[in-house]
Formats: sequence, structure tokens, C-alpha cells
Amino acid sequence: HAGTQAFEIGNPDFVKERANGAELILRGKGEGYSFEASVYYSRFSDYIYEVQTGAVEDNLPIFQILQDNARYIGFEVQGSATLARLGDSEIKLDALADYTDAKILGGGGMVPRIPPLRILAGIGVSGPVWDARAEIEHATSQTRLAAFETETAAYTLVNASISIRPFADRPNTAIVVSANNLFDVDARRHASFLKNFAPLAGRDIRVSLRFTICCRWSPVPIENRRRWFLKASQACPVELCRAGRSSRSGAAMTNRFDDLLFSCAQLARFPRLCSDYYSATSR
Repeated sequence: HAGTQAFEIGNPDFVKERANGAELILRGKGEGYSFEASVYYSRFSDYIYEVQTGAVEDNLPIFQILQDNARYIGFEVQGSATLARLGDSEIKLDALADYTDAKILGGGGMVPRIPPLRILAGIGVSGPVWDARAEIEHATSQTRLAAFETETAAYTLVNASISIRPFADRPNTAIVVSANNLFDVDARRHASFLKNFAPLAGRDIRVSLRFTICCRWSPVPIENRRRWFLKASQACPVELCRAGRSSRSGAAMTNRFDDLLFSCAQLARFPRLCSDYYSATSR
């Protein structure tokens, strides 16, 4: 596998992987704050995973795909709080943390490529014209390793961004200046097959424009719909013809055509007729 720099060996005789799990969740919210905490346990039968063997083939490390029983235990915590309100703007603090411990049962050791404890915290200011945010992410070192895995060092990333909405009548249009990994840290994800070759991106500063494009179909005059129906009734499915003929009022016919013509176009049975119908929307 050139993309992951690995020579992978599978097994066509694997059986279906099954899992049973339980999760306990605690949620809370109040004036200006919210939080959620969860702990989970999962037990896998015939868990499929990939381990490095230590051998080399075609100058690539060999990874063997195996099947054993395994168990996962972990937790996730996240929350946010409003620190202050200044006119139409507000300052918010948010944070999250997650951790997973995964083992192969029966003395098989650790499951490969499990990320370590991660903690992320951010503070943001939002207002009617501009938003700003700064965040810090810390991952601890990973020393609980499967066979032939290497340790991954801890790292801390700092990111920041500011966005400005210059047009009051177009709130979805914004100019964004963002800076990721401000201190150009050498950071590597333990879950990545390529962590020993490719670290995360270094300092990255960019300016971008975000906007939304909306498209609308203009209403089709009911006379055009009726003319289209006269053409389509000779070719469309029986259920379409019956539905159209039973819709005597203009409003009912309009609604039925909107629903049924989509199916007609999807089936691509009558592209010419559907094209005639939709071209009428521009008239």
C-alpha cells in the first residue's frame, strides 16, 4: 500500500466482527453554560486489526491483519460557558478532552495506533460584524504501544482566526484570516500510519473568502404545467398520470407535479419531457 508505506497481508477466512457496548452520558445546561460527559465500554468478538510484524517486503514494513477479541474503554468531556456580553457581542470559552484505552484480550497487548489523551480549549468573541477565536490543543505522549510501534512525543498546537462580514445584507459572506500551528511545532498523530515520515502541517497562514450561493426555480404558470401534463400523460408512468388527472385544482396539480416530476427525472425515463418542463420555469 504505497499511500501508507505498508505491505499489507490480509486473510479471506475472517468471520464477522461483533461488538457489545455500554455508554453512560451526563448532560447539563443552564444560563450561559452547557456540558456533556460520557464514559464507554465496548467488547469486540473477532475484532479485526492490523499489526506490524517487523519483517520487510519490497522495502516496505509488513503489516499483518489479524482477528482477536478486544475491549475499548474511554471517556469524553466537553463544555462551554459565556464569560461576558458586551453589547451585541459575547465572549465564550469552550473545552474538550478525550481518551481511549484499547487492548487485545488474552495477552495480545495494546491495539495499534490508539491516540493518547487530548485536551483542547478555546476562547472566542462573536458579534454581528466580526468573529475571532483562539485555541490551544495538547496531546500527551503515547507510550502504551503495540509490538513494533514507536513512541509519539507530546505536542501543543496554537491556532487563531478572525472573520469579518462586510455586508450587512449578506451575513453568509465573510473574509477569514486564519493561522494554524502558530509556533511551527513538530507534531505527529499517533493514529497515523505515516507519523514517522509525515508530521502535521507546520505554520499555515491564509486569507479566504466564504460565501453562499442560492438558486431558486421561478414558479411555473399553471397553464404551462397543464400543457406539459398533456405531453407527459402519453409517456409517464401510470401512477403519474393518475395522480395528475385526479388533481383538478391548480394548487393540487402544482404540488403533485413538484413531488412526482422529481421521480420522473430521477428515473431518467423521460429526459426530454422533464427538460421541457424545467425549461418552462425560466419563462
